[in-house]
Amino acid sequence: METLKQLGYNVFVEIGPKPVLLGMARQFINDDGISPLERGRGVSWLPSLIPGQSDWLRMLHTLGELYVRGAAVDWTAFDRCYSRRRVLIPNYPFQKQRYWLDPPKHTPDPSQEGRKPDTVSVSERHDWHDYLYEIEWKETSGFQDQSELSADIETLALAYVAKAFRKIKEKDVIEAQKRLYHRLSEILDRQKTADIQDMQIIFNRLRSKYPEAESELTILNRCASELAQVLCGKVNPLELLFPEADISSAAKLYEDSPAFGSMNLLLRNTVRTAVSKIAPGQAIRILEIGAGTGGATAHILPILASRASGSDAEYIFTDIGSLFTAKAKERFGMYPFVRYKTLNIEQEPALQGFTPHSCDIVLAANVLHATKDMRQTLNHAKLLLRPGGVLILLEGTAPRLWLDLIFGLIDGWWKFSDYDLRPSHPLLSVSKWQQILNDV
Repeated sequence: METLKQLGYNVFVEIGPKPVLLGMARQFINDDGISPLERGRGVSWLPSLIPGQSDWLRMLHTLGELYVRGAAVDWTAFDRCYSRRRVLIPNYPFQKQRYWLDPPKHTPDPSQEGRKPDTVSVSERHDWHDYLYEIEWKETSGFQDQSELSADIETLALAYVAKAFRKIKEKDVIEAQKRLYHRLSEILDRQKTADIQDMQIIFNRLRSKYPEAESELTILNRCASELAQVLCGKVNPLELLFPEADISSAAKLYEDSPAFGSMNLLLRNTVRTAVSKIAPGQAIRILEIGAGTGGATAHILPILASRASGSDAEYIFTDIGSLFTAKAKERFGMYPFVRYKTLNIEQEPALQGFTPHSCDIVLAANVLHATKDMRQTLNHAKLLLRPGGVLILLEGTAPRLWLDLIFGLIDGWWKFSDYDLRPSHPLLSVSKWQQILNDV
């Protein structure tokens, strides 16, 4: 120990259940029994385990101490089997940004851990707010990992905006794009644009770092690269979203991308739970509003197909236009229980040929925000449900710049006029959703 001290070693770690050797070593280096670390001599004595203390917390404390002392920690290997998230820390006071570390919403109450919720028959339960919260969610393995990807894509989106705004003036922006322009202006005003990197550098780095996010990056690059042209009315945004009427890239984004894939998994589990509460042999009818490219549909149909070969099931695929229903008919032709119809949920369903109160489940995945009046929209959706039916919604609850640069290019994104609920952005917060669903 004296030799190690003379050679300059000042961090000692004991691997074992008790720090016995560390105690002996301290006596050799520090014969007065006082810890050199406490006396400021810069020596660290680090046990891996201590009886009576939490093994995990002890290991974390030792690892943290090693890190601050300059040890090269393989954080990628350390995190491999665990969920983690990137958090922001304060930077400049003028950014006026909140920096609370919110606990993950899926953290279980210790008193409830291991308890299976008592989901009840759809036909017997009317308290849908409680019903949905009692579904037993299974945490998906990369759910939290997406926070880093999301933050990096937001950085890329900001670079696209900065480049576009260097090319245009407000007077050049057409009326149809004014809302998008003003939102982007507000975002840029809050940023230190001199620190924004070139978008191509960021894009290439993210493409290499996140090969699984190819669909997000591809469609974002295609749309955001033409942002200045779209704002000035020189490029039709629909041609960017669906080049030559090809919906394949949009379908891939909605169905398999990290951004939407986990959400589709949650949606599938929710539908499976609801369907399982309907007795086998009893007819079941599900209607999907604004099914679009079929990203959510593809996750739901196998559930019905496995239910008595689908003979007692009916799935109504609807969209506002015939393009998507025609494409869906080609794609899902192997499911004989699917019907395809056009539906504008902003108008009364009965006036469009739909039987009121005839559906057990009504689905709407990332679509209801693109309507003018959410209260009216939800009331129309309610008219489709039979007594005891379930409305299952999937919606984002926080604005994302990169989504604004894709879907915000088209009119539907900014169609809302219920400004008491949505003053400046189409996506409702969680509290607003709770409020309006309770009201309806």
